[in-house]
Amino acid sequence: MMTSEEYAKIVAKNLRRVFYESGQSQADVSRILKIPQATLSSWMTGKRCPRMKYIDMLCDYFNVSRSEIMEENPTVHKELVSNEERDLLKLFRSLTTEGRAAALERIDEMAQMSKWTEQKSTRSGVG
Repeated sequence: MMTSEEYAKIVAKNLRRVFYESGQSQADVSRILKIPQATLSSWMTGKRCPRMKYIDMLCDYFNVSRSEIMEENPTVHKELVSNEERDLLKLFRSLTTEGRAAALERIDEMAQMSKWTEQKSTRSGVG
């Protein structure tokens, strides 16, 4: 049976990977999720292990499964995401709930205009 210390190290390793892959800093996530930075740091170093409600919060934020944070050898479900898409996601995550709703509305409006969609024009030809 795994000790709590061993489990905390596994979670820490997976959190570091998830943070690295997302390009998010501890400071950003701390601010956005309202988790004290010292607490987040203790999870990232394996000194402490987050409670399930925080694991779920982190899973939702990073769009990963619990297993990707909690298991020793997680099955990682990667989608190929461009740097431009990562930048957009980082900006989107920095918005308030109202800001996110407004951004989604605007994107939906743009997606309905042939001027802005891939079907009618190329990315380099948009203008």
